Amino acid sequence: MFGRTPLESLLAIIASVFDAHSALLFLPDSSEKTPAVVQLRVFFSLSDDINGEAKALPGQNLPGWVAHNQAPLLVNPENEKMRPGYYRDTAGRHIRTFMGCPVQGGGVLCIDSKKKDAFAESEQKLLHLFALFIPQLLEDGKNIPAASVVEEAEYFCSLSRLESLRAQGTSWSNLLRVTLTLLVEDGGFEHAFLVTLSEDAGSYVLEDEFPQAQLREQIGKRPLKNGLLGRAFLEGKAFFVDPERPAPYSGGLWGELNGLPVFASFICLPLLLDGGCCAVLCLANSCSRRFSNELCRFVRLVGDSLQTTLEKISLKYRLNSLRKKLRGGRI
Repeated sequence: MFGRTPLESLLAIIASVFDAHSALLFLPDSSEKTPAVVQLRVFFSLSDDINGEAKALPGQNLPGWVAHNQAPLLVNPENEKMRPGYYRDTAGRHIRTFMGCPVQGGGVLCIDSKKKDAFAESEQKLLHLFALFIPQLLEDGKNIPAASVVEEAEYFCSLSRLESLRAQGTSWSNLLRVTLTLLVEDGGFEHAFLVTLSEDAGSYVLEDEFPQAQLREQIGKRPLKNGLLGRAFLEGKAFFVDPERPAPYSGGLWGELNGLPVFASFICLPLLLDGGCCAVLCLANSCSRRFSNELCRFVRLVGDSLQTTLEKISLKYRLNSLRKKLRGGRI
């Protein structure tokens, strides 16, 4: 799984995750006068027929279309006038599915398969996440160990599972339970829980947790003035507390413990709705633990996903309320 460089390692991981025949990265060629033309920089392939000097040419091949339009693409090359354009001779004729997305700075990340309909539209999100990671590798590649690349890729795969569930219309309670479970199992946290603002807006209560039945009785209904968890509600600000990032306020996570466990390292991530904090996602460890940059990015992306779901639920509720009022002749 590890390549000679972080980029090679990443492409090998991408090919494995998508069960792709080839994974390729095209980047701008400084020797070219036309900025839109990008050169194949690195690739992973089960084939020996990749043309290492291939270019993404607008109007001539599929990577060129992605580079020119700066938009994702998922097609069956057999039904397209343009071909992949990066195989030697006729090897590209065996490719049945192509998926690509733009990379910041003018590049293209793409994968292909000899199987028909090998990739789904829902997987575009995951490929896009991998593409977002590439500029960092290009900038700090020599300083990033291959293990960090693998860690980030594993987090992206976990996030992809959550996005697939969300796309299927999974209920909020089920989605939240799966999310908390995944954060513990894949993120290495001892506890994951979500607290929500109470009706009086002066305290918070536990919505759900994993593992189950650990904190519900102890948390009860706690005032926002207590601890960093309350501060996250009041300030709408995330807190990452570990050996390298000390807590900005005293009192720890809870303020007054009242039988609650002491957490040495924890993350408080507020979820915002209508300009205010409606819930806080909390991830915690009783022992001291450093949170890697890869883990922090993963947690923020999970938080963004939960917040998007809440926004959709809120919009749906408002629309339903409006319909009822219209039917009742109140408007």
